[in-house]
Amino acid sequence: MLIKVGVMVTLKLKFLKALYNFYDQYAQKFPFVCTPGCATCCTHNVLITTLEGVYILSYLKKTGQLKLLEKFSSTNYLRPRVTPNQLAYYCIHKIEPPEDESFIISPCPFLTNGKCPIYEVRPFNCRSLFSEKKCHLGEEAFIHPLLLTVNIIFTQLLEQLDTSGLYGNMLDVLSFLTNEENLAVYMEGKTPNYTSGLLPNKPLPGFLCAPEHQLEVKKILEEISQIEIERKKFNQYF
Repeated sequence: MLIKVGVMVTLKLKFLKALYNFYDQYAQKFPFVCTPGCATCCTHNVLITTLEGVYILSYLKKTGQLKLLEKFSSTNYLRPRVTPNQLAYYCIHKIEPPEDESFIISPCPFLTNGKCPIYEVRPFNCRSLFSEKKCHLGEEAFIHPLLLTVNIIFTQLLEQLDTSGLYGNMLDVLSFLTNEENLAVYMEGKTPNYTSGLLPNKPLPGFLCAPEHQLEVKKILEEISQIEIERKKFNQYF
């Protein structure tokens, strides 16, 4: 599988990694009990953008792990009806969003002996899932309310960064991008003809932020807007 990354996509991948790094450092402010081998939350219901998909595929190719994609045989997994920015639009305009269809909880097909072989490039949906309680003891995961708001903001930013791309379940996105024609169209900065289960990314309509978190989110956005790569700042994307 040949992965030729275009100039624009290369720059976006650098901003993606910068966003990941920023978030990883920020999230360290919050307590969590997750440890290596704790995989209760690692399911096949992970949602990503095509940019994140390219990042994962490039890593698999670089590390000689493309065969891991052969394990992707899950069914009845989460397929979103709206993107994060679509949901924000609905909420801002007081429109009831469509409900997701029913799905089941099954382990992520990437999991190997309870460990994640793509941990270094895991998508935001995975790296933003923390818990202050041990959820494998029968309790639900608990995420600090502020961090939950920040997570929503970041999913919106990631969609905005990938405006010409698609959004959907990781299984669908990676399967879609393994088609060389689809990948080539995306690398040209165009929106590929998408299939069932995938949604076109939408522009940022405004941020979903609880009033009590607005000052902190404003501070975060100001810092992110000044991230500079190759003489370009992230604020060009929002």
